[in-house]
Amino acid sequence: MYFYLMDEKRFYLVYDLEELNQVSSVDEKNINDFFYQKYQFESDFKTSIPEESFVILLLSDKENKEFIEKTKDKKFKIGFLPHQQNFETRNGFQISESITNCLEEFKENDKVINSDLLYCNEKVVFNYLIIGSLVTTFTKKRTQNRFVSFIKQLWGLLKNYNKTKPKKVEITADKKDSFSTAVAEVLITQHGKNSVISRLILENSYLNDGLFHALLFAPRSFSEVIFSFIKSKFSLRQFKGIKAFHFLGHLKTDQLKLKFEQSTKYSIDGEVLETENLLIEIQESFQLIPSKSLLFTKEEKNNKKTFRTENLPKGEAMTEMIGKRLPLIKHASTEEYKELFTTLRDNAKTKSSYLILMILSTLLATFGLFADSTPVIIGAMILAPLISPVISLSMGVLRQEKKIVQDSLVTIGSGILFSYIAAIILTLITPLYAINSEISSRLEPNLLDLGIAVISGIAGAYAHANTAIAKTLAGVAIAVALVPPLAVSAIGLGWGEWKVFLGAFLLLITNLTGMVLAGSFTFLLMGYSPFKIAKKGLFISLLIVLSISVPLGYGFFQVVKENKIVNSVNRMEVKDMRIKQVEVINKNPLKLAIQVVAKHEPGDEDITLIKKQIESKLGREVQFEMTFSLEVK
Repeated sequence: MYFYLMDEKRFYLVYDLEELNQVSSVDEKNINDFFYQKYQFESDFKTSIPEESFVILLLSDKENKEFIEKTKDKKFKIGFLPHQQNFETRNGFQISESITNCLEEFKENDKVINSDLLYCNEKVVFNYLIIGSLVTTFTKKRTQNRFVSFIKQLWGLLKNYNKTKPKKVEITADKKDSFSTAVAEVLITQHGKNSVISRLILENSYLNDGLFHALLFAPRSFSEVIFSFIKSKFSLRQFKGIKAFHFLGHLKTDQLKLKFEQSTKYSIDGEVLETENLLIEIQESFQLIPSKSLLFTKEEKNNKKTFRTENLPKGEAMTEMIGKRLPLIKHASTEEYKELFTTLRDNAKTKSSYLILMILSTLLATFGLFADSTPVIIGAMILAPLISPVISLSMGVLRQEKKIVQDSLVTIGSGILFSYIAAIILTLITPLYAINSEISSRLEPNLLDLGIAVISGIAGAYAHANTAIAKTLAGVAIAVALVPPLAVSAIGLGWGEWKVFLGAFLLLITNLTGMVLAGSFTFLLMGYSPFKIAKKGLFISLLIVLSISVPLGYGFFQVVKENKIVNSVNRMEVKDMRIKQVEVINKNPLKLAIQVVAKHEPGDEDITLIKKQIESKLGREVQFEMTFSLEVK
């Protein structure tokens, strides 16, 4: 509701003497010119200011609240000036930090509004009520360089890691049935303009709509908190609305009761208190002379109550969180564990559809390898169902579930066996015998391939545990590439080439063991097994991975050695000739394929000179396959 002010406005100042004595000479002059009368505020303050007058307060937060409480019956139209100790007033009512600017706004403003008064256990709340310490990291404003401020606030957030333990609370709002949940933090505020996080979440939220907001933070992991903090600092446009916080409950009401199991500390505008029961409600209002940023109208669409509690934990999920430190990453609830375990147990079983897809995908990969076609091989990777029993094996190893381990091994083994038979038969009836680039790229696995397998195992386990992102499993299948090395090793058997078979088979085993170990470790971090159960399976998996890391390490060393040779020779200049596109064809003896760009057709002397300079640089004898290109101006 708006009241239009009289043409001739008389403003009265109620001030803190110590603060008034510290204002600048310019502000002091403006104050003297602006106010009709001035009154010093004291503990036993009694005023003779006429009712319904325009009263401006130069007081601390505590004194502002006390003045409003004492003068309820006077129906004053109240404004605020900045004071060294009224940060919550300034933040809650968006007051300028300049006295002169505030006076200009009072002079130009022709309206007042009925501002709600929020109370918590009979104490006035100007800015916000906080339970916990994480919220203050979100709400802090940047006072320095953006990056420096971000680092300091992030560090402050990380320091709260050990302190953040969800509490059980019984919530009753708007005379509805009470419900219990577990919350790590609570932020209660009147409107969406008084703190960073409120502005992001509570758009179009006003302080004269008779309602307040309760934001209930119930993260399942500390990583969720960190991620939300980073987004709030660097992606404000994308970080709007309650849906952006997947761990947040939101109540918009005029009364709220919070009952904790034990005495809990909370803060009202910086004042720390402690209790088991909180009653928060809009009790009354006062007439506020608003700053420009708070000039708004009450719209009925924003006067609706809100009860969004779907993100809050209930039942077993709530019980598992209470009193425990937040895990670094989200731990599975009992319901989630049962659902995933059921899925993985089913995936571990050998099915006819699985065997058919394994055979078809291997045949497709074999055709793609013979045709040296990358798109066909990618299609085979997507078609292959091998990743599902591998992830099931990861869970079985982690939980020491013999049935799942046995079923998974049988399913993986039978799939590989039938695929080998099909690929070997196709190789024998196909009149092709050539090691092309697609085949040769899978003959010398190294530690890089193990790294790919580990990351793919993490992604596969995480995707299985989160049904919302299960569609990414196709991408995981492409990344880890289980079927192509299987097909290459089968081709090696069909050709009778043991070098081809052993190289590709080592890559297949690398991918399988790397995925199993990484998948098990991921499930462990996500809370699907206590470490005392998981340690045996993890230890065995780690030993297997370490054992195959020896040949992989040798392969990696060879890759590094080849890379050094290529970099040493590439772009060498011999007289007016330039070497490029260097490739190692054979390592022992060393044989290189090089392309030489020259301005004239090289003769025997030029070729001999190129050979000598390359051998001199590498310090060893080298065989060559040279091609020449003429550089034409």
